[in-house]
Amino acid sequence: MLSRVIRTYERLPIMRLGYGVTIKTVRGKRYAYFWFYDGKGGKTEKYLGPAEDPETEKRALKMQLEYLQNVKREVEREIEKIRKLLEEVAAQK
Repeated sequence: MLSRVIRTYERLPIMRLGYGVTIKTVRGKRYAYFWFYDGKGGKTEKYLGPAEDPETEKRALKMQLEYLQNVKREVEREIEKIRKLLEEVAAQK
């Protein structure tokens, strides 16, 4: 269940990427949420489901994968921009 997902965060420095899975207790029941920072300083949380539901772990993993794929695309775009700027600077010499 979600314990496998949460253990991942204990081993890896994921906080630097600005996302995670958290469990909240509401009226005695545990619920899972995927959270991330939106790049503008705001934190967003998306409901995943009851913490004990095996489908919740699946949703948590899918949400993390989607988030990281988006981050990867953004990083690749930034790398390309910097690469081009570096080429321009080098050509000016």
